[in-house]
Amino acid sequence: MKQQEQNNQASPSQKQTSKTNEFFQLTAKIHPFTTFCEGIPDIEAGYNYYKRLYKRNYKQLLPSDKNAKILIVSAGVGYFVTFLEQMGYRKVTGIDSEREKIDYAKTKGIDILHENAFDYLEEADCIFDLILFEQEINHLTKDELVIILTRTRKRLQENGSIILNSTNYANPITAIDHMAHNFNHFAGYTENSIEQVLNYCGFGDVKCYPIDNYVFYMNPLNWIAKAITSIFSLSFIIIYKMYGKSGNLFTKRIIGMGRATHDPAE
Repeated sequence: MKQQEQNNQASPSQKQTSKTNEFFQLTAKIHPFTTFCEGIPDIEAGYNYYKRLYKRNYKQLLPSDKNAKILIVSAGVGYFVTFLEQMGYRKVTGIDSEREKIDYAKTKGIDILHENAFDYLEEADCIFDLILFEQEINHLTKDELVIILTRTRKRLQENGSIILNSTNYANPITAIDHMAHNFNHFAGYTENSIEQVLNYCGFGDVKCYPIDNYVFYMNPLNWIAKAITSIFSLSFIIIYKMYGKSGNLFTKRIIGMGRATHDPAE
């Protein structure tokens, strides 16, 4: 009886979240999209590692206004949140679905909200200037991707930005491995398919960018690896042209960015 009374006294938001979870379950069970799963084994060292990675690949894509309202989806232990705060951004919100990572972030003085991204984007009354997915979108099925992009569109200011990242299936060397080595990768994307799905979900002015993983310039092997992969990329561009295909990005991973310009197709 007491348990029933407690259930009846649950807040409207709790009831709503429960209802959402009842009807929406992510396909990925081991590494779901709603938590950051790409971290290196040494969590503490990750703060410096990802600072370098994000500075090299994302800095030029961020808003010039340091008061822009930014949401980091799948923020994990706070790598991107920390990077943005160090860059001087004052209104940064991070959400993640895994309590253990949130608790670790708290020990570093980083405040990450314990939220499921699908529920938060559907139910929150906040509007943002930028929403960034820290976890790669390959952990979503295509249907799940359309759902979260559509919900993201509703939480952005007009002309607000979305930034996401994906393994790059245009690269014939790494594409098969990306799908086969990770049980939780359900779909592959290239610069062309990222543009297609973003346009479908209400985003225009879509651009894709290569992700440079060779950010530790003190190590001379980075320069050798970067030179070799550049030669591979040039070769792939030529081969694609020979087959009548378009494609300019062949890095292991890519960034997609778009602006909220129109209503989603659905």
